Amino acid sequence: MQFMKKTLCALILCAMTIPCTAFADNTATIETADTITLFSDSVSDIQITEDEREFMEFFASQIKERNKEITVPDTFNISSERFGTIYRECMGNFLKDVHPEIFYFDGSVSYNSGTLRKITPSYSMTDEEIEEAETSISLELEKIKGLLNDSMTDTEKVLTVHDYIAAEYEYDTVLFSNPGEESRTLDTMVAKKKGVCQGYASLFKYVMDNIGIECECVPSDECRHVWNKVRISIDGEEKKWYNIDVTADDPLIDMASNISHKNFLVNDDEIKDLDPNLHGSWNEYKWDSTTPATISDSTDFSDSVIHNVGGQMIYKDNKWYGFAAADDDNNNVLSVIDIPDNEIIPLYTPPSKFRWFVSGTSNTYYSSQISSMVLFEDNIFFNSPDKIYVYNTKTNSADIVYNFEDENPDKKDISKTYIYGIRVRNNNLYAEYTTCPYNTLDDEGNIISAKMDDLIPVKLAGAFPCSSEILPIEGRAIRVNLSIPDSLKNTALMRAAQYNENNLFIGFANPIENSDNDYLCSDDCKTIKAFIWDSSNQKPLADVSNFTF
Repeated sequence: MQFMKKTLCALILCAMTIPCTAFADNTATIETADTITLFSDSVSDIQITEDEREFMEFFASQIKERNKEITVPDTFNISSERFGTIYRECMGNFLKDVHPEIFYFDGSVSYNSGTLRKITPSYSMTDEEIEEAETSISLELEKIKGLLNDSMTDTEKVLTVHDYIAAEYEYDTVLFSNPGEESRTLDTMVAKKKGVCQGYASLFKYVMDNIGIECECVPSDECRHVWNKVRISIDGEEKKWYNIDVTADDPLIDMASNISHKNFLVNDDEIKDLDPNLHGSWNEYKWDSTTPATISDSTDFSDSVIHNVGGQMIYKDNKWYGFAAADDDNNNVLSVIDIPDNEIIPLYTPPSKFRWFVSGTSNTYYSSQISSMVLFEDNIFFNSPDKIYVYNTKTNSADIVYNFEDENPDKKDISKTYIYGIRVRNNNLYAEYTTCPYNTLDDEGNIISAKMDDLIPVKLAGAFPCSSEILPIEGRAIRVNLSIPDSLKNTALMRAAQYNENNLFIGFANPIENSDNDYLCSDDCKTIKAFIWDSSNQKPLADVSNFTF
């Protein structure tokens, strides 16, 4: 039987059409603009001047203010005929590639004849709908920015955003069943937590723009695909451009262990070699059909160890953790990824090698690396085929906190393998379960498509009966009344985890002096989650209560 990794290239068919109709006032003729599409059959040969480029930015700024009528300053001495040409040839690509935050402009405008003085744009959403979408986008941005800190290098910031999007979002396969309804724009990408390549590229650029890292979208008409380039500095040296394709690094099926770093900070030749179907060529010029596409030829990351890490990487205590190969026969070694020294430092190898057996067998297993890790309650958790572990960075040890077979007896006879990744969703831990992680062939040679069967909530082992309540005392102070069985009082403690308005963990509340159960919360704290902590094994035992300010 053959086993084939499901490829993404057949799924990146993200043609995007923005119908744009322009109407000229004071004339009986309705002028219909050509359809503006990301993947045109031919590249426009219009030449944009510097003044016209400034006009496009002015137009975008007016749209961002959602003006119902735009008055064109006299400084822009542009004819309505020339505006119509620029609009038809460039506007769609300009907004997609440069301003993904303008997702509510429907592409239609009316304008006066002669020298351009008035433009009346049309919007696809009401002001209330736009504000609601922008609020969601802003909250998502703040959540991502909360993962960053000032001590991070540009490389680390880009890596954090890359892994967050790859872990939190998935490819929108509705493209095949309902073309045109898939998530392409920034607002739908954030709302649905899924999208096609245009959605991934738009979200990545939007975040980069808001954390001060220069970023571009890279459209390819020929490959019908789009990705990004970023301009960053290494060790304070001159900034250079690199390709980064989050879509390709988040392939189907959508499981945490499938996250890749192969398309992370690579040059033009390297990204072409990785997958010619996706990156064989890209548009020679940018949206203005005048400026040549940005060139990336740096080899600074050509031999980066980051490319060898599978699954999400975790940043904790100023170190990067990930699963990487220690040798050709073991791809599941929890390691520190030393980015400055470009070194993988093995930390923890399980006592026995993890084997992900092919469904229903006990002697055939996949050779791929399938462990993944997450940061949950400020601790690193990772999975084996049928268990979840918590890793102690201080003792370099791991304890079992979840056994799939014990918790899911109805599934243990279906497959010899169970967990293909773990995720954190809404402050809860989940196991990703499937019986078919890769495309495979049945006995008659028919393809059985890979799939994820279920996302299963994980209840951490060691839970015990207890009761608690959280009461406000004064200001930001709380009191936790907690009952712990006598048998566990010597090793079990209570901890109060703090979450901000984005439900992002921001640290533990500080105990108030001379009190066993009073805590002072930070100003950013919106929700408190109290839980029992096993001080001897450094792991959580049971959630007990929640409180919201």
